[in-house]
Amino acid sequence: MKSLIGIVLAVFVVVAGCKQKGSSSESMLSGAAKNEEALTVAPETVSVYQGVIPCADCEGIRVTLKLNIVKNTFEEALDYLGRNNSFVTKGNFNTERGFGDDNNATVFILNWDKPEKEQSYYMYYSKDPSTLYKLNLKKELIDSQLNYTLKKQ
Repeated sequence: MKSLIGIVLAVFVVVAGCKQKGSSSESMLSGAAKNEEALTVAPETVSVYQGVIPCADCEGIRVTLKLNIVKNTFEEALDYLGRNNSFVTKGNFNTERGFGDDNNATVFILNWDKPEKEQSYYMYYSKDPSTLYKLNLKKELIDSQLNYTLKKQ
């Protein structure tokens, strides 16, 4: 009889323990669902910059630059105004930290994984990430009175 009571008591403890574990895993699942809901409102992963930069033999070049900051990919669309020429370049980018006196500025190296002649460079200062500056081939600001900036859309 004592062994039967012991078995019943052991089964009760096991069943009660499973019930509690089920409850806590249910609450863990509902917590995970809440976290999943929070993740569906993902942070901005694609930044889009636009502007018209100077062109030597046309009215200007409308540049639309899309940067996917999660995948480190870009799409750069160049529309030569007044010439009906458009080009789209897609590829990978890398970043470097620091520019001039701004240690937290960000330099974007488009096509970083290709030969230097295929690379292009943009930069924004840490205090104004909404303005992207086109850089020359030496990763320097273009010394000109003309506008070589793109604005975040």
